Parts: sequence; structure tokens; C-alpha cells
Amino acid sequence: MGEKLKSRKFWITFGTGVLLLFAQQLGLDIAPETVWGIVAMVTGYNAGQGYVDGQRARAKSIVVNNGYSADRHVDPIKVVPPKGGDAVQKPGVAG
Repeated sequence: MGEKLKSRKFWITFGTGVLLLFAQQLGLDIAPETVWGIVAMVTGYNAGQGYVDGQRARAKSIVVNNGYSADRHVDPIKVVPPKGGDAVQKPGVAG
């Protein structure tokens, strides 16, 4: 649960939900089209961030499964699995 409270996706969704729930009490006159636009933006952000997080986790598992040292810094986004081979690190990546 503590990990969820550190999530930007969680706080953006939570804050947007609270704002939209209490908009009328706060005196905000938000049109229904605007509400749907805000919901669509937050949904798009969460979907995009979820995709990026999934790719980062996938790349990290490739790094771990191919014997890179856990002590060595490897940016999982810069690790690319070649066609039909093990993951290789691109030149110029700190290590």
C-alpha cells in the first residue's frame, strides 16, 4: 500500500476525482464536456504511464535474466534485445 501512495498516477487520479466530486461545492461551474475532457486526459496519461512502466519492468527483467550484476547501474530503457539473441547494452551507457 505504501508503494501506491508514492505513485504519480494514483495522486493525479485521486486529485482529479476529488476535484470533480467537489467542484459544485467549491463553486466551480464545470461543463459536462469539460469533465469528460479532463477524465479522458487523466485516462490517457495513466494508460501511457502504465505502458512506459510495463516496458521498464520488461527491460529490467531482461537485464536481470541475462546476468547483469545487480550492483551495476543499467538503465533498462537503454537495453535492447536484438533479434534472436540476448539483451545487449547500447554503447555509451553508464556501467
